[in-house]
This record gives sequence, C-alpha cells and structure tokens, in this order.
Amino acid sequence: MNDSSYSCSFDQKKVTNTEVATFQELVDELLRSLVNHSALNVSTLKALRKCELGQLPLQRCRGVSDEWLIALNNEDSAPNANGNYQYLDEEVDNSSSTSSFHSAFSTPRKLPMTSPLLLGDNAIADIAISTGTTMVDMRNVSATASTTVLDLRGSQKLTDRGLLHLQYLSALEVVRLDHCHSISGYGLIAFSNSHLIHTLTMSNCRCLTDEAISKIGHLSLLTSLALDGCRCLTNISLRTIGALTNLTKLDVSQCDLLTDDALIHLHQLIYLEELSLGWCRRITDRGIQILADQPLRQDNLLTLCLARCQISSVGVRHLARLKALQNLDLNGCCEVKSFVLGETLSSLGNLQSIDVSYCPGILRSSWQGKIDSLKVLDLCYAAVKDVHLSRFTNLPLLEELNFDSCAVGDWSLAHLVDNNVVPNLTSLSLGDCDISDEGMAHLPKFTKLKSLSLFYCDISNAGLQHLSTMNSLENLNLDSRDISDDGLYYLRKLNLKCLDIFSGRITDVGCVHIGKIKSLECLELCGGSIGDLGCSQLAENLENLTSLNLAQNELITNNGAFALAALSKLKSLNLSYTSASASSLLFFKGLRQLQSLAMYGCRGVRKGKKVESLHSEMPNLKCLRIDGSSENDGTVDISSFSQEGFSSHDKDDNSISSEMDYEDLSFGDDNESEDDEHCEENMEVE
Repeated sequence: MNDSSYSCSFDQKKVTNTEVATFQELVDELLRSLVNHSALNVSTLKALRKCELGQLPLQRCRGVSDEWLIALNNEDSAPNANGNYQYLDEEVDNSSSTSSFHSAFSTPRKLPMTSPLLLGDNAIADIAISTGTTMVDMRNVSATASTTVLDLRGSQKLTDRGLLHLQYLSALEVVRLDHCHSISGYGLIAFSNSHLIHTLTMSNCRCLTDEAISKIGHLSLLTSLALDGCRCLTNISLRTIGALTNLTKLDVSQCDLLTDDALIHLHQLIYLEELSLGWCRRITDRGIQILADQPLRQDNLLTLCLARCQISSVGVRHLARLKALQNLDLNGCCEVKSFVLGETLSSLGNLQSIDVSYCPGILRSSWQGKIDSLKVLDLCYAAVKDVHLSRFTNLPLLEELNFDSCAVGDWSLAHLVDNNVVPNLTSLSLGDCDISDEGMAHLPKFTKLKSLSLFYCDISNAGLQHLSTMNSLENLNLDSRDISDDGLYYLRKLNLKCLDIFSGRITDVGCVHIGKIKSLECLELCGGSIGDLGCSQLAENLENLTSLNLAQNELITNNGAFALAALSKLKSLNLSYTSASASSLLFFKGLRQLQSLAMYGCRGVRKGKKVESLHSEMPNLKCLRIDGSSENDGTVDISSFSQEGFSSHDKDDNSISSEMDYEDLSFGDDNESEDDEHCEENMEVE
C-alpha cells in the first residue's frame, strides 16, 4: 500500500484492544476537529456512521435536528445473538481485497488534521491508517456502539423521532438533553438498553411528561438527574425516580406541580447528597418534615435548595435535623423568622453557604457565633442595615458576601475591616448600597478581594483612587453615571479581567485609560459617548477581549466596527443602537470565534443576503439579534439556512419561529466559559 494513501484494502484479522483504542482516539480527534471548525453536519455524520464514536458532543453545533441522528443510523450494522459486535478472524489477501470499511492498526500513521473543512465527505469516509498487517472489519459496527457521552444540549429542533434512530447505546454513561424543547419523552426508549448511564440531564425539556420519566426507571446506576424546568411533571414522576436508589443528586426545581406528597417517594434515596426544590411553590412545611424524617437524610444530605417554596419558621425548625447540610438556599422564603433561623443555624455546624436574599429583616445579632463556618453569605434585598452588622466580630472563613440593595454604608465597611471580621473575603457585592467616597478608603484593606461590585453607589471619580492599589481585583462593576474618564485613570495598573461601567460617561479619552488594562476579557461601556477613536484604542490594546458591549454609543460608525474586527478572540459583541450599518457585517466575517452578535437599531441590518452570508463565514455564530417587529427578540435563525448553500431569494422577513432562545449570551458577563455550555442557542427567524 502506498504510504501517501488514506484508503486501503484490509486484512480481516483480530486486533488487540490497544489497536482498537488507537483507532477510537483518532476518530474522536477527527470528530472534535469537525465540531471545532463547525464542519459537522448531516453529510459528515453520515460519512462517519461506520466509525465507532466514543463521544457525540453536538451541544456546540448549529441546527441539530432529527436528520443529524438519522444520518448515524447504519443500516448494515447489526449486533450478534448476544447483542455484541465481533471482529472478523479471516485471512485475506491484501492485494485483492476491496473492503470499504475502516481500520485500526498497531502502529498508526498520523491523520492530516490541519482542517476538516478541506476534507470532502468521501475523504472522511475513507480515512484509514495502515502498516500493511492487522486490520479491523467495521461493517458490523454501529457508530454509537461505543459512545459513552451523548451531549445534545440546546437542540431545539430535535424530536423523539431523532432519538429513536440512535442504535446500540449500551455503552452510554452520560446523556445531556437540556433545552431540547421538542422532546416529549417517548424517544427515551432509545436508552432502554443503556444500563450504564450514571448522569442524565433534561433541564427545561418543557414537554416531558410523567410517562417519559417512566422510561428511565430501569437506569439503576443513575447517580445524577436534572429535571429542573420540566413543568409538566407531577408526583407520579417522583414515584419512578424514588426507585433509582443510587441517586446522589436530584434537581426538580421549577416543577410547579410537585406537592409535599411527592417527597414521600424519595424515602429510598438514602444516598441523596444534593436536592433542589427551588420554585416548587406547592412545597410547604409538611414537605420539609417528610424530608427530614427520611432515613439517613441527616447524615448524607449536603445541599438543599428551597428558594421560593412556601415554607415558614415551622419548616425551618425541621432543617435543624439535617446535621450534614453544607449549602442551604432560602431565597425568597420571607415567612421565615430571624430568631428561628438563628436557632437552626446553631445546629448546622457544617453549613458553608446560605442564601437568604429577599428575606427582609432576616439578619439579626442573634446569629453571632452561629455562622462562623460560613464561606458564602447572600443577603441581597434582605434589608440589612449597619446596626445589624455591629455585633458580628468574627467570620473567619467567609469568602463571599452580598449586600446588594441593602442600607449598608461606610460604617459597615469600616467595622468589617478595622475589626478584621472577614479576613479571607474574596468577593464583595455592594451594589445600590449607601457607599460614598469616604467608605471607598476602607476597600484596599480587603487584601484578598478578587470581585467587587459598586454599581449605583454614591461614589465619584475621586473615590476610585482608592482602588488603584488593589492588585488582586479581577472583576469590577462601577456601573454609574457619576463615573467618567477622569476616574478611569486610577484603574490603569489593575489586573482586571472584567470591567462593567455600563452607564458611565466614558468617552474616547477614557478608552485610552482602559486600553492600559491589558488583561481585560469582558468589557461593558454603554454610556453613549464612545466613538470610532475609542474603538480603535480598545482594539489596538485589548487583544484578550472575549466579550464587548458598546451598545447605545451612537458616535460609533462603520469605521469603529472595522477597528473592532481586529479583536480575534471575541465571542460576543453588542453594537446595538450605534451608527454602524449593514455594511459593517462584512468586517466581522473574520471573527471565527464569535458566537453572539447584537445589532438592534443599526441602519439597514435586517434579514437578507448579507445576514445569511454570515452562516458560512462565521461558523460559530449562533445568535444574531437585529431589528424585528416581533416580540421574539428579532433573533435570526441562522441554523435554518441550508447547510450546503443559501437560497437565491430572501425568506419572508415576517416569518418567525415560535421558540425562544435556549440561553441568551450575556454581554460582558463575568462568567464566560471556554467551552461555552451557555452558547448552545437555537436561533429564530425574524
């Protein structure tokens, strides 16, 4: 065989597990490359249908539908009588063999992985690596026979029909179907032989019913199950779930129809460590009693979310028996009394995190000495005042503290710092609090602080000088109209990753100062005074930016947009209500990593050929928000355009999909992730 060839004739001998594993790794590498280059589609999947895929990570792919999974259906493959696949053990003459299946080898040759975009469908189907000795017959192998991870998150066009076309899923261990809004449940039959599944997530699968949950009752090894947002589920579903006795993590938050009686069915889940019942508004004090009475619950339950449940002080008293509890969420449980919760906290010596946001008057001095082990304390909108903090003298482990929209002022900052109350604080949120420039002088004494929020505080440019020495800061929120260019001078030497001055009166001069912060990855400047020169400053100096929001700056024209096109790492860009026009779309085609682009109110930016052309030029773009007449956000469904090419005529501008986006990208969000689980949106046509 010629060494330069990538298709060959094969010996049909048995091969070792190592050789099969080597081929498996090559196939997985190829698949990852196709995904990363946005080259995975129906055609390429069909070409791979005779290759065993270790993982099927389609969560980052655009336009996944039933046809994608049907393409993997290998009509020629079939299991033997034992449900397994066998490799052939026949001697075949290399020179005369014409087999077209793929092979694995003891000494593999490296695949040309420069870019799968350069490979035709036939080339992908014929990829093989040879030493002229041992080979594998893959004719009797299903593409998903060895698949351990199936990730279809955000595939809104996928239905049960598509799932049913998946074959031989006996090796599956992890299944993620979050935000697959068109799946009603009968497609879960596809997992009837997938007895190894230990993780199953179906968050916000809005059409799932109790009957659907009955189809996963055989998954005896399941340890983690997420059904949050599946609003059609009733207590009947919990009866099925209650038989999955190995569960350690269960999320049924926002399942509105669940009642206290549903918790009775959790009696056998003795290993349960994490339970989320948030926003299940029919859960009351009785349900908490049922939960606390269950065997081993007090020893094993570590995390409990009861946000917005209808519980009072009576229910909180039952929580005192959950001695192992480390994380407790009581957000919005406003009927809980402070002194009762304080008594309960004294029994929860292992508690590390508590959220009592939206519980007015919940923090009182009676808590002193009862929350010393806390690492996270969330009190936003809890009506906390300076006087409430005066008795707290020792919170040695506290790392995160949130006082947003509380009447906390300069005195509290002085108290916390001067008395060394929180020596290990790394995150402090004081948004909309009574903090002034005088109080700012205390902030540098929090020497370990990484995240600081001061939005809507009564601070001026002068107060920012106190931040100039806080070298540990990474995230800073200064959203206020009182902040302008002069204040930014003091931030130039910080090592910030995220900076939010959304409504600040920042001009091109301020962009010069911001340009000195080379470490910035996320930036929001929407005060209306930035122009093209400011864009140039940002583009020339902030090469690490992944998220940029410059909306409402009407001085930005196409020249500014052209400058921003140099930010090659951008994943999200917002130029809404600027003076950039449809012509600026041409500049962005080189932003290969861009996932979200917002251009509301930009002249001429409407659905048409220029917008459609973005499909091929910007392979990762999943969300484009432009002007529209509908309440569905004017979001263009790029995934609805043909994978092979575009129609010669524009679609009707009034056509629109009924589904909302899976998950909007938050421009300037501090929590941008590399793999961006949060960017799997299915876009809509406006």
